[in-house]
Amino acid sequence: MTSKTSTLSLEYRLPHQGERIGDWAKKILSEENSRSWRGGIVVLQLTTRGNYGILAVCYIAQKSRNEYISIDEIVENSQIPKPYLSKILQDLCRGGVLLSRRGSGGGFTLANAPQDMSLQKVIEVIEGKVYLVNCLVTSSTLCGSMTNCPIAPMWGEVQKFILEIIASITIDDIIDAPKKQKMLTLLETCREMYRRGVQELKAETDRAG
Repeated sequence: MTSKTSTLSLEYRLPHQGERIGDWAKKILSEENSRSWRGGIVVLQLTTRGNYGILAVCYIAQKSRNEYISIDEIVENSQIPKPYLSKILQDLCRGGVLLSRRGSGGGFTLANAPQDMSLQKVIEVIEGKVYLVNCLVTSSTLCGSMTNCPIAPMWGEVQKFILEIIASITIDDIIDAPKKQKMLTLLETCREMYRRGVQELKAETDRAG
């Protein structure tokens, strides 16, 4: 089976506190469909399929409490087309994110506790391995100048940082409002620290010049 790869959106965001997951999904998809992409290869973008998968997992995590949630209930509350959702849920089961049960009272539940399931795990089960740009794929032959490329090391470090972030965010961090706020605050703190570091580095360079 050929492994999948995916490019990740830096614009991906979580639902606001009190925002219905279904309303959030429709807003994201509306904005995504309104964009005009050029060049044939889209980078820095989580696909609609990825958004749907995260949406479904978050809904199940909010509602299940070790119970099985029917696909009809997920569809009703998320507005995801049922045939499309069915395929995504099957992939999530095969990837060890969800468990399924047939028959009366059947449906889907999380394979692990929300606090033990990372956002990266869900994304990569649906989308494949995540890469910031295509040239970072180990087997990529898109570029013949990787060894001498001046920007590749930068992209590599940015990718490692992004992957560390999505690996550290759990499904519980998304669905639990206080935890989500703490995580958002931490991310903002990291961003501010980086911004200050860049400013100090530039100031030091200016003084040396």
